[in-house]
Amino acid sequence: LEHYLLGMRILNQLVAEVNQPLPGRTLTQHRKCAVSFRDIGLLPIFNTALSSLREFGPTTNMAGSMGTGERIKEQAITLALKCLCFDFVGTSLDESNEDLGTIQVPSAWRPIMEDPATMQ
Repeated sequence: LEHYLLGMRILNQLVAEVNQPLPGRTLTQHRKCAVSFRDIGLLPIFNTALSSLREFGPTTNMAGSMGTGERIKEQAITLALKCLCFDFVGTSLDESNEDLGTIQVPSAWRPIMEDPATMQ
């Protein structure tokens, strides 16, 4: 389980880094990288977060200290949120015009977003 947790942390960091422009690179270079990542890797990563939540979701730790399963669940929630907050269309560089409660996801994500199991 520790390896699983490490993998979740790596995926969290990967999604966060790809979504942030790097100093010294043009906006065009950043968008090419982000669009490629969105089209190839983001959906499988989101599915990994969802499957992890299904696997580790029902368990709770009553002892007060976070067990590995609880930490994986926490990382999975964070990863799913980062995937949903990804700048899919290249407009979120200015956070001031943020629409709360609205996400724009690729059409390939539609079956997953409409599946009732996704929101449970």
